[in-house]
Amino acid sequence: IPARYGGRATPVLDIKVRNPYVDKFKLSGGVGLVSSRLTVETPLVKDKLMVMAGIRAGLSDFLLPIFSERLKNTKARFYDSTMKLLYLPTEKDQISFTGFYSKDFYQLDLITKVENINAENNQYDFKTLNGTLNWSHTFNEKVSLKTIFVASNYSPKNIFPELENTNEIEYKSGIHYLSLISEVSKKVSDKLDYYTGVQLNNYKINPGELDPGLSNGVLPVNLLEENSYELSGYANANWKPKRNLTLSAGLRYNYFQFNGPYVLNNYDEAGEVVLESNFIEKGKKVKSYNNLEPRLGVNFKIDENTSVKASYANANQYLQNVYNSTTPLPTSRWKTSDSFIKPQSSNAYGLGVYKDLKNNEIEVGVEGYFRSSKNNLTYRPGADFFLAESIEQSVAQVEGKAYGVELSFKKKVGNVNGWLNYTWSRSLLRSDEENLSNRINNNNWFSSDFDRPHIINASVNIIADKYNTVSFNFTGQTGRPYTIANGVFEFEDINVPIFLERNNDRLPTYHRLDFSWKVSYSKKKNPRWVGDWTFTVYNVYGRKNAYSRFYSQRDGNLDKDFFGGFPLGSYQLEVSNSPILALTYNFTFL
Repeated sequence: IPARYGGRATPVLDIKVRNPYVDKFKLSGGVGLVSSRLTVETPLVKDKLMVMAGIRAGLSDFLLPIFSERLKNTKARFYDSTMKLLYLPTEKDQISFTGFYSKDFYQLDLITKVENINAENNQYDFKTLNGTLNWSHTFNEKVSLKTIFVASNYSPKNIFPELENTNEIEYKSGIHYLSLISEVSKKVSDKLDYYTGVQLNNYKINPGELDPGLSNGVLPVNLLEENSYELSGYANANWKPKRNLTLSAGLRYNYFQFNGPYVLNNYDEAGEVVLESNFIEKGKKVKSYNNLEPRLGVNFKIDENTSVKASYANANQYLQNVYNSTTPLPTSRWKTSDSFIKPQSSNAYGLGVYKDLKNNEIEVGVEGYFRSSKNNLTYRPGADFFLAESIEQSVAQVEGKAYGVELSFKKKVGNVNGWLNYTWSRSLLRSDEENLSNRINNNNWFSSDFDRPHIINASVNIIADKYNTVSFNFTGQTGRPYTIANGVFEFEDINVPIFLERNNDRLPTYHRLDFSWKVSYSKKKNPRWVGDWTFTVYNVYGRKNAYSRFYSQRDGNLDKDFFGGFPLGSYQLEVSNSPILALTYNFTFL
């Protein structure tokens, strides 16, 4: 991980929106049954101001009942839009603004239940709004400066439409994120270059808010907003002492401060009874952490076609997510570090060998990694942190380890091309609690929610002729771990599950085959309008892949068919358990 990236304890994915370097109008997009998209690129002021704007939308509500009668109450739709403005005031300056908005909505039968709320389904609404302002200035051929300002707002929401009336009860949470980055890069020589910079982040977390609407049976809840700052300074150098050897070394320093408003509790030795509480006012310091993060990378070329890469990175994460279901939902809890919850810290090591064959037509590689971590956030046995004011009583911080090997094969050219990846990996956690009731899995190693030992992904493209291309994509992976009850006891005619272990069972193996057929045709040599048709089949053989499993009380023989053989009245949620066909017309107008 290069030193410019921080705030995350695992590798990051750097996604950039391309600059709209265009000198004439361009329109492209696709119109389909499941989803559609449209992108416009055009100069506004010749050689000075350019813009690119795009939108995607998927409205599949009407399709779901066609594939399964049980999906008649299920809804799913999404849309997102992106815009980028590029301004070139001088030959040495470049200013850009990127805006992004996305909204995802889906409705399922009731899987998240809240006390005193009488609803028959859940509606999930996820919104993301992001804006980035970027200024780059080149002083000369060797020195440049870039300054970036980022504002982002993530707001998940859970909606409970009440039965017998039109009232909706809403549970909301959110993350408001601001970041300012300034970085200087310099090329000293053909063998040495470096960059150094500073970064200031602000996190404002809405932990949870319950809005009952017109309901008289539910009380409104509004948890205190969390406010914190992260100041970082970093430097990274790339040195090439020999033609076949490149070294990269970096160092990052983080200072994190958690501020009020905050209720600081003082607990007894067992950490269960509150002895006293102190309210810390808004803006006042509650707790701070500082960390030094070294980074190192080595790239050694054995010959023109073979290279070995090794890396080490220490990283710290001050924002974590905790949930007690097999998948994160809007009811999961976002939490920054405070007086009780320490930042997650990790040390990651990687080693890989890569080789090109047949004049770079084929690329193969093997890569191994090991990662140790501490202060991973998870929930305590039996904890319910939904709208909990003092979440430290419901969570635990555990140590972790993850390791694995990835094998990759890629054929880049030819009428038959594609790639194949196989990964064997493990991701494990372990608590270290003295109190027996707080121990997770009796302080033994257990699978994390991301532990999937076997993952295989493959893609094959067959170019039949200049008009027809057929593609197959396959994915298969070990089912995600989840916790199954070790026993049950009856209390006042209610079956109460007993959990002694964590993530002691797995969902069924996930595998899926997708198919696409692209047909291109144009009689003109240099057409302004280029189009093609793409026919796709998602989940070709109709695999009923499990998305998650939930518990509910059986109602005698009434639930026999619904619950089947699943233990303790658990039921399985499946998404897209039938093949989904789609036809899309793609076009480009120049």
